[in-house]
Amino acid sequence: MFYGRNQSKAPEIAVIDLGGGQARLDMEAGFGAKIYYTIDGSTPTRDSILYNGTVTLEDASSQENRLSSREDLSVQNYTIPKYKIDKAWCIKAKAFYSSTDEGSNVTIYNVLIKQQDELDDFFSTDVVFITIDPMELTDYETGMMVRGAYFDGYLREEGLDEEEVLGETKDAFVKANYSGRLSDKFTKKAHVQYLRNGEILYADYVNIKNRGVSSSDGPKKTYNLNFDESVSKNLFDKRIFECGTQQDKVVLRREDCILRDSLYEELYKGTDMILADAGNPVQVFINGEYWGLYSFEEKMDENWFGTHLGVPGEKVTVIKNGSVSFGNFNAEDEFYELIDFCAENDLSEAANYEYFCDKVDIDSFLLYYASMFYLDACDFLETYNTMQWRIEGDKWHWALYDLDNSASDAAQDTLNEELKWGKDNAICTHIMFSSVMHNEAAQKLFVEKVDECKQILSPDKVENVLEQERESLVIAGENDNKRWGFGIDWESQIDNTEKFFEKRLDYVDDFILKFIENIQ
Repeated sequence: MFYGRNQSKAPEIAVIDLGGGQARLDMEAGFGAKIYYTIDGSTPTRDSILYNGTVTLEDASSQENRLSSREDLSVQNYTIPKYKIDKAWCIKAKAFYSSTDEGSNVTIYNVLIKQQDELDDFFSTDVVFITIDPMELTDYETGMMVRGAYFDGYLREEGLDEEEVLGETKDAFVKANYSGRLSDKFTKKAHVQYLRNGEILYADYVNIKNRGVSSSDGPKKTYNLNFDESVSKNLFDKRIFECGTQQDKVVLRREDCILRDSLYEELYKGTDMILADAGNPVQVFINGEYWGLYSFEEKMDENWFGTHLGVPGEKVTVIKNGSVSFGNFNAEDEFYELIDFCAENDLSEAANYEYFCDKVDIDSFLLYYASMFYLDACDFLETYNTMQWRIEGDKWHWALYDLDNSASDAAQDTLNEELKWGKDNAICTHIMFSSVMHNEAAQKLFVEKVDECKQILSPDKVENVLEQERESLVIAGENDNKRWGFGIDWESQIDNTEKFFEKRLDYVDDFILKFIENIQ
């Protein structure tokens, strides 16, 4: 099937559903072209499969496992599937017009072919296909997903044998290729195809790299996906997040954050509190192999603030984990000076409290702490697992950030234990909050903010949100559990979260009363 006389035209790919779990692969290019294609993510050459116009596709899961069969994706113990995992067709095609030409650009197309009930399970969430040259993932020197040369170098430097390290459940000090995310050679070019209900919302190239330390040391890693004009002309489609604008950075986080992040995002809509981790549940395929359930999240950058808050992004400064993420880098010193001020001055005195309120949006600050108390979120300090932001010339605001560890024990007195004494009972790790709470006006406002949390996080609202998400998360979660041989009991997670908010109301008032009495 040829048309026109364009001697450099890249192949066009279409997949025609034939019913019964079968489809026909159609490819077209310019006049006289021969089309070669691959199905493993590698770049086609003249030695690849020659398209002859009569290709019928069935479920690709009968193909041999490739990336998922590797034993070097982590130092941790993990289960390598002994069965052929779920797969999609990952087709890369290239047209050649003579025996000497370099060929056209490569066309990439991913398609999942299943019986309808299985297909419905995968499309219970959005689906993301990531296509990347296999060597970029697994090369000994530069592969971003394997232990590789960095790991062997680490063993030599530390004088360790491999057996002394392998089997670690978690070790941020172990160096490997996959932990070298700050090196440019571990930033790769990948093609992303994003589908919702079977419709392609985005298909283009991005830069991809591993994200975080503990998020990368397991076989199922977390990724940053960044638009870059050198690899693409198209930003991420605005329909993905339904936010009215295109995005240039997104994050693929592992499944353990999805339930709470999506719940809190929905419940805090319309309030003055923003959520730093929010996104869409997606099921991910890498080079056609099912890789599991993830959260596809917007990256909170200058573009995000302009889109969601209608403020000039270039005038916003954000501090994450105690250091400036973007904006005015002098603001970091100012923030630590504010902590020192609270440590050295009595904020029960009106002048000192007014000074603090001149620097900090007190409503945002106390709603944040009321929320963290109410949510039983204790895995944070003033400069750890926290995010503050401000517009140039304005006050500091707080954002909810990294709430994976929350809503677990309704009877936990987070206020009089973790928040009073600090994470792991390290005294004075919430200096600003402890100091501000000596002011009677702040105490009264804090109680009001807890009452506001009772409305934001009411059991009825929680149940309404979770029941809308239950079916899709349970289905996608079962797919993920099957793939990795372990996982989350999503039914129990949802039930337990609903019960937490039902029971939390029974405790919070007593905890607050005890807290205020102890201050006085």
